[in-house]
Amino acid sequence: RGDWRDPCGGACIGQFAYSDESCDERCVVAEGIYWAVTSALGGAFTHAMAEEARHEWLMGTPAGAPVLPLSGCPNKRSLAGGAPALYRMVTERTGEGSRWLPSMMPDGAYRGPAAVFRLVPPNNASRRLGGGAIRRGAEG
Repeated sequence: RGDWRDPCGGACIGQFAYSDESCDERCVVAEGIYWAVTSALGGAFTHAMAEEARHEWLMGTPAGAPVLPLSGCPNKRSLAGGAPALYRMVTERTGEGSRWLPSMMPDGAYRGPAAVFRLVPPNNASRRLGGGAIRRGAEG
């Protein structure tokens, strides 16, 4: 806080900065993890996203892809090249602590199971969940 520097500016040698004065250290870490996960999954790998994030995040290129050019931003890097430990943290999916990590970007097409779950009154259900119940059944 108070010492924010534009990562695209000449005075900064980093690739991430967050300028929201209301954002404490935990918030800054959450923002960085958001950007890292999004970048590792390819969600920040467009010219439009690179331009939009240029004053905050310069590692939008996923591993193995060419770094998108961004004029006036000499610090632009891939996530794997700019922050290898962070890249490993958000791409490692074998340990217990990595279950929260997504493996793909949402595409807006959400599909659930063939059967639909619907809320039913507690007196009609065989399985209770906190005063209400969920019963597997046909849509309707």
